[in-house]
Amino acid sequence: MNENFREFWKCATFQEAKEYFKKSKFWMMKSGLPEMKKVAKMLAKHVVGLLNFTLFSITKAVAEGFNSKIQSLKADARSFRKASNYRTRILFYCGGLDLIPSNHKIP
Repeated sequence: MNENFREFWKCATFQEAKEYFKKSKFWMMKSGLPEMKKVAKMLAKHVVGLLNFTLFSITKAVAEGFNSKIQSLKADARSFRKASNYRTRILFYCGGLDLIPSNHKIP
């Protein structure tokens, strides 16, 4: 059932994903396996988010990447005297800023 549900992520449209989810949930609930019923109920609670994936195709991977970088900067921040320096460093690294101003010519 787990392997079968992976096909959900390949659904091209919202309606297709909705139908696939409905069939998968029915199959899980009728399986007679308590673990599968528990998973089906949990997925049903998050069905809006799951179906929205077909509309927007985004994940939280970018946010997790930023969080990882911020945690790394946080470890280094112990040497900062002011919290504003920590904030500046986060904005600098997560904002993709460059040290060299755009109007500065490199010799």
